[in-house]
Amino acid sequence: MKMFKNSIEIVVLFLTKYFWYDKINLKFLNKGCRNMKYKRYFISLLLILAMVSIAEITGEREIIFPEVAALVVGSWVLEKQPWKVSKLGLVGLMTLCSIVGVLIVRYVNLGLTMEVLIGLVFTGLILKLSKTTLVPIISACILPIVLRTETWVYPISVFILTILIVSIKYFIEDYGASEAVREEFKEEIVKLERNTSLRKKEFIRLLKIFITVGILTYFSVKFNITLLIAPPLIVAFIELTNEHCKFRQRSKSLLFLFIVVAILGFIFRIGFNEYLGMPLWLCTIFLLISLFICLEIFNMYFPPVAAIAVLPMLLTSKQVMFYPFQIAIGCFIFITIAMIFFREEKCIVDTFKN
Repeated sequence: MKMFKNSIEIVVLFLTKYFWYDKINLKFLNKGCRNMKYKRYFISLLLILAMVSIAEITGEREIIFPEVAALVVGSWVLEKQPWKVSKLGLVGLMTLCSIVGVLIVRYVNLGLTMEVLIGLVFTGLILKLSKTTLVPIISACILPIVLRTETWVYPISVFILTILIVSIKYFIEDYGASEAVREEFKEEIVKLERNTSLRKKEFIRLLKIFITVGILTYFSVKFNITLLIAPPLIVAFIELTNEHCKFRQRSKSLLFLFIVVAILGFIFRIGFNEYLGMPLWLCTIFLLISLFICLEIFNMYFPPVAAIAVLPMLLTSKQVMFYPFQIAIGCFIFITIAMIFFREEKCIVDTFKN
């Protein structure tokens, strides 16, 4: 017990020195905003750590919602969040789509491929009707479908976690896009929708996304490699199909970053948690520290990357065993298709601009 207490004190001391005080001279960080970024990382770590700890204590793994890592990167770590959505919209849409995902698993028995496509169509309609760019709702809906989650613990967890995210964001700084920016975005959508040519291009783009995800889902089910279509990868793919997405210019680095964080997730889940017997919460701390360092080194703050890093904490040891390989293959396929077949696509829902 004393040894356990000492280990906690060491971890807390390390985190406090590393994230809270401006004493470490890291060359890849801008000196002016280093201290604030440490604080944001630290708060992000605390939320994800609390989520994993509660899941470990209660034995309810469904409490772990990997997309929370993506949301905190987009909402807290980045100076300006990439999604045009209100506080209420973020909580409501994420919760709604998580509920629909569970409902599809419980009551729609059409096979994984059809169920994923139904989830994709539903979330696409939600984005269209709500006039927002909150693409992570796709992951919220499809994750329970891929993992066959039937418990209502999952949407309850999503609801509570998203409330915490927007509440803490309120205290960090003014939340997300201003009302003026959101109104400007809605006006832009109206103008684009009146343009027949752009509507046609958008329809073709969405059709190609639908076909791509459908084909990959079919083969992932056929060959029993379902993590090939891990929901964060689908979200990343949809972001990259937009020609204005700045990460298209660094697609090779993005692929490498995805592979690195997938390997880290595998190492801490299997190597440290499964074989060394380290508590999952402690593994999560070291995983997140490694993730944040990777984001800084690569200088790429792409939210789906964070979700891919945390996803192994939700999976069973059997599911995680070939995790890095499946993520690497899936990511390579999605990025390649996005770069080759979506070169001149005008996206009405435009998130990551240069």
